[in-house]
Parts: sequence; C-alpha cells; structure tokens
Amino acid sequence: LEISADDLTEVTVKNENGTFTLVKDADGVWSNKEDAQFPLDEDTWTAKLSSLESMTAVRTLEEPEDLAEYGLDDAAIQVTLVTEDGSTELHIGNQNESTYDYYVYVDSPDTVYTVGSSAATAMDCGLYDLASASTFPSISSGSLTHMEIRQDESLLEFDADASDTESASWYVSRDGGDAVPADSSAMSALTDELLYIGFEDFVDYKGEDLAQYGLDDPWAEITWDYTETESVEEETEETTETESAEEETEEPVE
Repeated sequence: LEISADDLTEVTVKNENGTFTLVKDADGVWSNKEDAQFPLDEDTWTAKLSSLESMTAVRTLEEPEDLAEYGLDDAAIQVTLVTEDGSTELHIGNQNESTYDYYVYVDSPDTVYTVGSSAATAMDCGLYDLASASTFPSISSGSLTHMEIRQDESLLEFDADASDTESASWYVSRDGGDAVPADSSAMSALTDELLYIGFEDFVDYKGEDLAQYGLDDPWAEITWDYTETESVEEETEETTETESAEEETEEPVE
C-alpha cells in the first residue's frame, strides 16, 4: 500500500465485529465519526495504521479465476482508506494454511496478493478494541480492611483485625448482628477471588442502559475497602555554607 498514515483523513473498517469509521481533524487527532466522545486510544489506533502502511505483497496472483477460493468474493475484512486525493478499498480474505499469509486485493479484484499475517489482521478489531480503558485496582491481601456482600435483603460484613496483622484474622457478621471469628480457609479463598478480579472486555463507556446487562437490579453487590501505600522519595538538600570574610578597616587612633 503506497499510503502514508499521516495522509489519512478517514478510515472505515468493516469486519465480523461490525462497522466503524474514524476521522482525523486538522490537528491530527482521531475520533469516532459517530460519537466524538468515544474514548479512543490513539496509540493503539496509530500502531494499527502503521502496520497497514508497511503492508507489502509476498506473492502476486494475476487474473484469479475464483475469488471465493481466496475468501475474497465477500471479504471478511474490508477497509476504506481516505486521503485528500481519494480513497482506497482494501479487501482481506482467507489465510493460506501453508504460509499463514492472507489473500488481499486493493480496489480491483483483477489482481490478488498475499501479505504477512500481522499486517492483514491489524484491522480485525472492533471499536472497543481501540478504546482507552481503565485498569482494575491492584490490591494485595494485606491491604484489605473491610468487605460487604449484599444479596437480596441480606448483608454480610467482614472486618480485618487491625491488631493481628501477621495472621490476618477476620470477623464476620450478618445483618448487623454480633461479629464472630471467620474461618481462615474460607476467608483466604474469598479474598483470593477478590485479588484476582480484572476487566475482561470493555463493553460500554456510557452505561446508559444498565438493564441490558442485568445491572439495573444486580443480584449481588460487593464492596471492599483497602489501603494504598505510596512510596515517597526523600529529597536531600545539600547546604553549602559560605563564610564571608569581612574586610578589616584600620581606624586612625587619636
């Protein structure tokens, strides 16, 4: 592809994940054409554009007889690259089982090429694969101080014994009742589950319709409190004392 990523002004990607269009403004900033507020991760997007920019042919097949043989009769990935000078249509089909290269054609199906897999699969992504997502807090077992599990009308509360930091003893109470010592093995299993929670996929940055995810009336709510330790670098200031020598002036003696 003889296209510089810097010259691109609009890119439309269509694949099994759906169709999306990204546009670049006069300042060189990319955004989602349908939703300018979408949290696009520009570093991820520009890296994918770089792979397209470096796409070169491994083999050339002129006048192919049957595009379906290469998965190009209805290509799984279709990319429209727009510059000020015009547009280019990139169609990406099947993977060659022997070489692992992909079959593609640019604009016209009269000539089919094979290209490396990394460049071909750069556009095999959904819009949320390009989103800038938050990271789940990193929590250590020793930092947990309190947990609550609400389910229906029931509330379980867990409190760590701050005075017993070595064995990390926990106490549990139900619905505001008296706290009793919690089983150490059960607590260890519970806290381990919490420590390894992480985000799997980024689904909806707005969250305007929680009902579609079953989150308008969740079957359980889990809350936990933890402490964070910040490392502070101490700055050492070196003080240099400079002694000023006063000039001695001899006064006349009367």
